[in-house]
Amino acid sequence: MIANSVFSLLLIYLYATLRRTHGCCISTQTDPTPEKPKRIMHFKSKGDEYYTPSNAFEEIKDLIPKGVILDPFNNINEPKSLHSQSFLKDLGREVVDSVYNPDTDENNFMDNDGFAWDVCVSNPPFSCKKDILRKLFSLDKPFMVLLPITTICCSYYIEMTRNINCQIIVPKKRYNFNYHLDSKRNCSFDCVWICYKCELECTNGVMGGSM
Repeated sequence: MIANSVFSLLLIYLYATLRRTHGCCISTQTDPTPEKPKRIMHFKSKGDEYYTPSNAFEEIKDLIPKGVILDPFNNINEPKSLHSQSFLKDLGREVVDSVYNPDTDENNFMDNDGFAWDVCVSNPPFSCKKDILRKLFSLDKPFMVLLPITTICCSYYIEMTRNINCQIIVPKKRYNFNYHLDSKRNCSFDCVWICYKCELECTNGVMGGSM
């Protein structure tokens, strides 16, 4: 089920804007389109290099499916981008030691074959989110990715998300990301966790509707 009317989408925005005391999980439906994901570099610009704060992972730690985690969106030239793997390991999870090298293109996520990991948990570069989502759906493995809430209103997302269960977790409050040049910057927009094949129990604010 997916809330696809204008009214329903506005309600989703209100969930995030009001900074609810408790997070919520929203069910949607998905259907990957036949279009193949483009081959891309992880970072198109320095504007992509905002890294996930530890509290983002702490908030979902009990919701992450069991198994080995892949957190592929990092950069060997940016040490702060590797912190998220450390945060996940600190939560007691096994994480694939995969570091992207933009100089050699080693460990480019677009080459990933889906082996050696069970669930992808990451904060992708936002400028590449369309192609990354398409790649993730094509792998057909569980994932939880942190993206701007406006992503769920994009035509490509709506097209990708038909007839297969997806879920959305609205954080308790807006995350402030770690910028690559300094410690933290206030974020001007809300983000949500887009989840696929995670089999989350939807409680405390489930929204639904029909296509």
